[in-house]
Amino acid sequence: MGSVIGMSIKKQQKYLTVCVKIAFNQFTLQAFDGGRWCHRLNNLEVRWFPGRWTLKQRLNQSTFSAKVDGLPVSVISDPLLVQDYNKRDSFFKDQGIRAYKFLKQGADRVTMLGFFKTYEDLKTALESPFVYKCIEFKWYRSSGHPPKKKQQGATSLQSSPKRTSRDNGAQGSKLSSQKQGSPRKVLRTPTSSNKKQKTTNSTLDKADIVKLVLALLN
Repeated sequence: MGSVIGMSIKKQQKYLTVCVKIAFNQFTLQAFDGGRWCHRLNNLEVRWFPGRWTLKQRLNQSTFSAKVDGLPVSVISDPLLVQDYNKRDSFFKDQGIRAYKFLKQGADRVTMLGFFKTYEDLKTALESPFVYKCIEFKWYRSSGHPPKKKQQGATSLQSSPKRTSRDNGAQGSKLSSQKQGSPRKVLRTPTSSNKKQKTTNSTLDKADIVKLVLALLN
């Protein structure tokens, strides 16, 4: 890879940043200048960034990502993906991948997560399947799918009759209250005799309750 000049370690929350000053050799410098975002160190894919970048700038490189499921385990050690910086890195050039990493999927399969520089590169990869070991594979979005326009239209159509039915019910209740308003008012206006009966009944009820309480206390 090259000669190490200096190194510093900095902890940022759950991340550990290692800043290394390296004098790249010819092949590594060619890969770094060519726009590759990853490098392999002892069978481990690592991401490399310019030393002046902040944590936010480094995380922004993971914005446009896609995945390929069901790849054989042999893809991890394939020379097409490891350290071929010359003419044999056609996989990176054709797919527009800037960085990648592998996730285990059972005993004999892995998931490849690829990172792209722009949305156009991501869209091109999603529309372009590739063949590996005589098997066709497709890229899929690694994040949630945005809602489709048809689904949005269907939801709006479904929500509109509910609103109209509620509105109709509210209007119907208003109309019914207006129609039935006069008889209700007539029924609710009690006469003077009814008032006297209610007051006497209430006083009798209270008196009976007081008597029962006194009897229980005695």
